[in-house]
Amino acid sequence: MRRAVVRRRARTSVQLVRALAWAVVVAVILAVPAPLLAPRAQQSTGAQIVSPQAGQTLVGNVNIIGAASDPDFQRYRLEFASMDAAEEQWLLIAEITQQATAGVLAQWDTTQVPDGRYQIRLRVILRDGTVVQAAVQNLLVQNQQPTPLPTLAGPPTLGAPTATPTEGPTPTGVIQQPPTSAPPATFAPPSAAPPPADITQVLGAAQSAFCTGIFVALVGFALLGGYRVFYVRLRPRLRRALAEMQADE
Repeated sequence: MRRAVVRRRARTSVQLVRALAWAVVVAVILAVPAPLLAPRAQQSTGAQIVSPQAGQTLVGNVNIIGAASDPDFQRYRLEFASMDAAEEQWLLIAEITQQATAGVLAQWDTTQVPDGRYQIRLRVILRDGTVVQAAVQNLLVQNQQPTPLPTLAGPPTLGAPTATPTEGPTPTGVIQQPPTSAPPATFAPPSAAPPPADITQVLGAAQSAFCTGIFVALVGFALLGGYRVFYVRLRPRLRRALAEMQADE
């Protein structure tokens, strides 16, 4: 009877030691990934179109400026559609497999489409199939300039003669030149400066990661210290129980 009690106590002590060790491992696994994943989420800018903007008039080749990036980036597509058509139909401008944080995404040749109102959109496709997009509407494509109408000169004003005119130099007639049409203004998109890095967010993420690491280390040391104290106190009892078992045999 006494041997069974000693064996039961020894088995219970071993189970407690194993449970404490597993608790340390689980605490470390759950706490460590948090600071490692925080900087990764801040690198995503998604889909953004900086230029052209809604309401602008487009002529010739137009640079589409913006950003298309994500940690899970696969590719992005630039498309356009006419807003004057009865049915919306998106046509491809470019499809690129390289990320762009800030700069020219693609160039759109507006001379290949009729004049009118258009809209463009940027679709960023991620590796898991998720699509992040941005769009700009009410863009006026106007490559054909209207023909200017000539200005008609008004009729001469007749006045009653008051005296006999004296001969003088022959007046030179005024020749009116027809107005010339000014060359179309080429759309010059504003230069997109790269978004400034937010130093506050970077320092906050570093501080959060540092604090989390210290907390995990303290928890691990506390658990290991508790395990050491528990093991030191339990070890003499285990030896005594094994000695009693050998003596009974």
